[in-house]
Amino acid sequence: MKTTQRTSVSRTGAPTAIRNSQFAIFDLKFLLLLALLAFSGSALAAVRYVDANSATPAPPFASWATAATNIQDAVDAADIGDEVVVTNGIYAHGGRTTGPFLLTNRVVVDKPLTVRSVNGPAVTIIEGYQVPGTTNGDAAIRCVYLINGATLMGFTLTNGATRTSGSGAGNQSGGGVNCAASTGVIVSNCVITGNASASDGGGAYQGSLIRCVLTGNRTLGSSGGAANGRLTNCVLVANRAANYGGGAGGGTLVGCLLTDNAAGLGGGGANSAFLYNCTLVGNTAGAGGGSRGGTLLNCLLYFNSASARPNYDGGSLSHCCTTPLPSTGSNNLALDPQLASIGYPSATSPCRGAGNAAFAFGTDLDGEPWLNPPSIGCDEYHAGVVWGSLRVSVTAAPTTVAVGFPISFTGTVEGRATASRWEFGGGLVTSNQLWTSHAWTSPGDYPVVLRAYNDGNASPASATTLVHVVSPPVHHVAAGSASSVPPFTNWATAATIIQEAVDAATVHGAVVLVSNGVYATGGRVVYGTLTNRVAVTKPVQLRSVNGPQATVIQGAFALGTNWGDGAVRCVYLVNGASLSGFTLTSGATRTDGDTREQYGGGVWCEAADTPISNCVFAGNAAFRHGGGVCRGTLTDCVLSNNVADLGGGVVSATLERCTLRNNWADFGGGAFMSTLNACTVAGNSAFGGGGTDSSTLNNCLLTGNTASEGGGTWGSTMTNCTLAGNTATDVGGGVFHGTLANCILYFNTAATSGDNYAERNVLNYCCTTPLPTNGVGNLTNAPLFVDYPGGDLRLQAGSPGINAGANDSAAGPTDLDGKPRIFGGTVDMGAYEWSSVAPLLRITRSDPVVFLSWPNTDPDWKLVFTTNLVAVGTNTWSLIPPPYPTNLTDCVVTESVSPGHKFYRLRKP
Repeated sequence: MKTTQRTSVSRTGAPTAIRNSQFAIFDLKFLLLLALLAFSGSALAAVRYVDANSATPAPPFASWATAATNIQDAVDAADIGDEVVVTNGIYAHGGRTTGPFLLTNRVVVDKPLTVRSVNGPAVTIIEGYQVPGTTNGDAAIRCVYLINGATLMGFTLTNGATRTSGSGAGNQSGGGVNCAASTGVIVSNCVITGNASASDGGGAYQGSLIRCVLTGNRTLGSSGGAANGRLTNCVLVANRAANYGGGAGGGTLVGCLLTDNAAGLGGGGANSAFLYNCTLVGNTAGAGGGSRGGTLLNCLLYFNSASARPNYDGGSLSHCCTTPLPSTGSNNLALDPQLASIGYPSATSPCRGAGNAAFAFGTDLDGEPWLNPPSIGCDEYHAGVVWGSLRVSVTAAPTTVAVGFPISFTGTVEGRATASRWEFGGGLVTSNQLWTSHAWTSPGDYPVVLRAYNDGNASPASATTLVHVVSPPVHHVAAGSASSVPPFTNWATAATIIQEAVDAATVHGAVVLVSNGVYATGGRVVYGTLTNRVAVTKPVQLRSVNGPQATVIQGAFALGTNWGDGAVRCVYLVNGASLSGFTLTSGATRTDGDTREQYGGGVWCEAADTPISNCVFAGNAAFRHGGGVCRGTLTDCVLSNNVADLGGGVVSATLERCTLRNNWADFGGGAFMSTLNACTVAGNSAFGGGGTDSSTLNNCLLTGNTASEGGGTWGSTMTNCTLAGNTATDVGGGVFHGTLANCILYFNTAATSGDNYAERNVLNYCCTTPLPTNGVGNLTNAPLFVDYPGGDLRLQAGSPGINAGANDSAAGPTDLDGKPRIFGGTVDMGAYEWSSVAPLLRITRSDPVVFLSWPNTDPDWKLVFTTNLVAVGTNTWSLIPPPYPTNLTDCVVTESVSPGHKFYRLRKP
């Protein structure tokens, strides 16, 4: 069970105006600033007054003595260009529909005038109405509706909601405020909190929002905080969207902070928006935790989370700080931003001075000027002027953990800090990282301290939480156990069903250790109605004792078909869990429900970095994507005979040293939208992309794959790969629509056209035929494989692919065999690097045998011998055939001692 501990210590005791469960957003100082910025009225405009406690309201409400008790009365009495001035109070009465829309609004400003508070949003509240049980509905009341030319200044808008039916955004969008135009309506110095909508914009729809706070708003559609507006120097925190854009969607954001927002599908911080000098940290989504699509300039996207592409999902990024480094755009950096507090860079931040002045508009979030060049993100660092109170808190989950298992920590620093520092005990520290993790190497109780500093405090503010580190508990599973007793701490009391042992584990990082057997009973529903044979719903390590050959987790196909309501997936893994040493077979998914019920027949991983190692995925089926696996990081795994519509073997995963063989899909027989490093992809089939589709491959071998288009691959990016013996029944036997560098494409075939490659490919430094009409460094000579008919696609001595690649495109430090990638100064073409320098051969005699040993780093070297070195050119070297016995580091061959001379050497074919 997940536990969360928060500890908070204030040096000054300053009150906080707005807080949520994870992030504090603004202290009292900022809200007072909002009030002070408000508002000098025009001397020529008439003023209408509003006081909730007025004793003698009388139209036209021209003085405080005759002030209206509700805002709508004063708006109705005002003329174009007038001001409606509102004093302290909660305004939760009255209502008005507008135009053709049926939704009631607490206030409708239906003429171009200004409505402003006297003392700011902390004490002046417009409250809508949310339907009990459903929130949105026919009886809901929005807070404010503003026509083009109207201005609203200095209010808190809360508890507003919309209808769930009726045409147009006027009925279902903008629970807090709905603006009739995107830029002609001004909402400034407002707090928009706790509102909801059925469609776009839980907090606000359209309008120009200036120095506003949007927090805790939610929508059943998209854009939880704000939709389709122009936001300047705003803070968006803890807003939620069921679909896209947890913080904001569409429109333009300038100098804004977006944190702790969430979206069910994509764009936890922002979706399809233009963002300038914005900071997006700590947001979550299904994909693109920080942003999805859009254009981002001078923006900081870091420490966001998602099942896929945590910080950004597509879009155009330039002069941004994020990870991984975008493949397009310019002047981006991937360094840790070193934040002193949320939104504020430390003195050592690499974001300082890394922006482009052409994209820096107005002032930063604090109203301070941008430097030239400006910083990346919403705040400009100005040395020596960082003052104010600080308040620090720490969130850790869990606080009891096994040795070697990392705990994630989130630090919250309220106020402006110049630096922050974590202390983990034993002298271990981390500076300027509000999101961090740490693992301990020995049991004990460890105080974890976060300290924050600025120019105005002689000593730092701090918060401490205590972490209890224990030896990893082990819970045992044995199919033949005679006496299962929870918590299954030894083999004598082992569980017979894996799920029971997983349920018994309470410590994060605990081990569930499984002995030999076929595990085909038990099950758990996590989402919807799909059963998982094993649901690892907590961060524990699921491991076998003797590997996949002896340990099987078996799902089940639906009756009469592969998938359906009776199907059982093999394993479900949450973030932080791991899987090692199993065969997973006969797993399948439903044909209905969301992605968690239709993807990943063998395994579904909640996170892209969930580790899976030394596993075999065989004969699984997914109705949609990922027959074997959906997401995860797979190392030394085999995926064979799995089926799906996209990614027969795997979808949306990272694979290291894996083999994908005989999988099938409509697109991406072996893999779809995945990254493959040092993998072998053979014998897979699909309509498009027999081996892979829309993937990135480095140091990979693709052979024997078949498709109508792109027998080897379709729409993939490949570096130092070898594609040979792939077949297309139409076009592109090797590749269709690909981008390739340092690759070999040879001996592929296509029935119609493009044996090796076809249509809109970019090839540089590749060995193929015919010679590409675009690209550089390509050659057409046969690659001279060691034994193409026998399947050995390493290079012979004298191959034209040796030293013929481009070093700046070399795919990592090692090749498919794990050998150093560059030998002889220039990288080779293809998946294998050729090396002519033999390892040191050592000979030790111990009668009656002789021991010959050499490093086992390169399997191409063969041991040969001769008895005659005198007659040069006529002597014969005889092969001592492999395989050669090995120890940890060397190949070791034992030969009998015989009379006469015998000479040995290592030779490559």
